[in-house]
Amino acid sequence: MTNAVNVAMPISLSVVLYRDYRTPAAMIRSLMQFTDSRLQFQIIAVDNSNLSSGDPLIEERNRFVSEFSNDGFGPGSALIAHRFLYVDVHENLGFGRANNVALDMVNSQYHAYVNPDILFIGDTLTALKSFMDAHPDVGMCIPRMVDAQGHPLKVYRRNITVLDAFNRMFLKNRLRKRDYWHTMSDKDYSKPFQVPFGQGSFLFARTKLLKQLGGFDDSYFMYLEDADLCRRVNQVSQLVYCPDAVVVHKWEQGSHKNPRLFKEHLKSYAIYFRKWGLSLA
Repeated sequence: MTNAVNVAMPISLSVVLYRDYRTPAAMIRSLMQFTDSRLQFQIIAVDNSNLSSGDPLIEERNRFVSEFSNDGFGPGSALIAHRFLYVDVHENLGFGRANNVALDMVNSQYHAYVNPDILFIGDTLTALKSFMDAHPDVGMCIPRMVDAQGHPLKVYRRNITVLDAFNRMFLKNRLRKRDYWHTMSDKDYSKPFQVPFGQGSFLFARTKLLKQLGGFDDSYFMYLEDADLCRRVNQVSQLVYCPDAVVVHKWEQGSHKNPRLFKEHLKSYAIYFRKWGLSLA
């Protein structure tokens, strides 16, 4: 199931699916609910699930695609401008490579990487577009991310060192002063500021810049491809926190609970430090 039409849009968004269609459906519904109907955008859903014949999720997948397909918006609907493209890549490409599939397809001014577990609670796209329009020196921005209770999340970080990785993965952030510094807790979150590493659960960037950089480095299967991309953006432009845009992130932190994902996270750290060098502290 692929509807790969390169439609010119002010904003495109990519979301990567993996064996769950209810969570991204809730994300897209919230996006539709809160976004100004005059703002045109395109959603590209890249499916890493690789469902086999007879998989019980096929019916759920089909309902998801039907709900958000262009035909599903209905003739004459105001939502017809919000193009929805579903791309089944028939394998698990990982997070970065799957998002790169979407990036190759889009023809937009701005592109957003959006996790399935994001919920919109306001017109975030308009706020981010307005911010970027007003700041041509900014190549990428990141909204204010909060949990379901409205508490701020630690998704803004300084560049990773070996100490930060060890504290996060093995000490569970028990080095509290170090975690406070690494997660930029010293910043004033009522104002914009440059971010060395913003979590990839929601990043909003100039499409031209992302294409120039080649999107995510597909050496990473999962984890730290966002840290890598943010460093490359900051080498040629700026990644900036935008306080006027807010989303809810239902952060699972799966690698802290799943041994397989934990191992994948460690592999990504090895790739990251080989590429960027070992900074101990």
